[in-house]
Amino acid sequence: MNQATEKVNPTIGGSGRNKITYFSHVNDYLSFFYDWLMNPKNPQFKNLFFGIAGVSALAYGGKAVSEAIKEVQVRLVATELRNFKAKKDSAIEPLCQEFFIQKKNGKSPEELKVMADNILFEIKNGPPFVYS
Repeated sequence: MNQATEKVNPTIGGSGRNKITYFSHVNDYLSFFYDWLMNPKNPQFKNLFFGIAGVSALAYGGKAVSEAIKEVQVRLVATELRNFKAKKDSAIEPLCQEFFIQKKNGKSPEELKVMADNILFEIKNGPPFVYS
């Protein structure tokens, strides 16, 4: 049971010498681990196991780092949007308050329209500015 070789029958193409038999599915690192356990004298199986396990670990680590970076970027975008809205509100709020004060004081609709247009212009073109 601790040997990974077997004599191949000459009727199916064997020469009577011992041939290595091992689990040949290489879709994961455990197959090489099995081969290494079955034939510990062959350093190739050990190297394959550690190589594939190392590559798998690096791939998993890279994927985890990539997902973490994406999550941080999403949080940064949300923070930037909140900051943008707060800055825009702080620039426009005094103008809106002045508009409502002037409305209460009985300004004419034409003058209020000019004030409202100026507020809209400030919303569109005022700080903070959005750059592509």
